[in-house]
Amino acid sequence: ELKQKCGGTLPQEAFNPELGDYDLHRPFVDHITWPAPNGGTMRRIPDLLDVWFDSGAMPFAQWHQPFENDDAFARNFPADFIAEGVDQTRGWFYTMHAL
Repeated sequence: ELKQKCGGTLPQEAFNPELGDYDLHRPFVDHITWPAPNGGTMRRIPDLLDVWFDSGAMPFAQWHQPFENDDAFARNFPADFIAEGVDQTRGWFYTMHAL
């Protein structure tokens, strides 16, 4: 599935000889870049605070808050309904409330 999303091939830099397969984790993806649809270059971001913090910030990120779209954010936050699995309540759902 990943190869299909990447246009049928994965960069050789992502191949981990110890696994005998592709490894899309650091350090194997650190130097991989992809052409962006807007003409720029996509690359792995250097830091991630926490995956739950990152996903819990979704209500802000979808409206590019606090940088713009104040009216849209005010009309749509907080969400009226959230559906998720029980296993998500200590991660993503908790982080949304904490933020």
